[in-house]
Amino acid sequence: MKFATLILGILGGLAAGFLGVKWIGDLAQLNELQVAMAQSMGTDIGGMRVAALLLLAGSVAGIVGGVLAFRGKFLVGGVIMLAAGVLPVMFASQAIIFTLLLMIGGVVALVAHWKTGAQRTPTA
Repeated sequence: MKFATLILGILGGLAAGFLGVKWIGDLAQLNELQVAMAQSMGTDIGGMRVAALLLLAGSVAGIVGGVLAFRGKFLVGGVIMLAAGVLPVMFASQAIIFTLLLMIGGVVALVAHWKTGAQRTPTA
């Protein structure tokens, strides 16, 4: 499970970082008319900006969470990966495709934490 959390953290971090860089580049190229048109169609430009920044932070957090889980700190690594996967989705739901690996990695790390905790518990 250690290798799975590491791989999911790295791949999820790379995917989140890719989307964050893409969105920041796309949003930087919009002019005022395009922003007005997008907002009239119901697109939340402000939410996408926040989500893009969270995706960039999530790329680092995913890799750090994967490394922490690989080193045996499953609880901390799992929580970091889950937070990095869920927070951008709260601002732009389209980001779920690119943060799904982070969420899966977080769940795997938490399951590994509970499994190792169950093995350490002395039985009578």
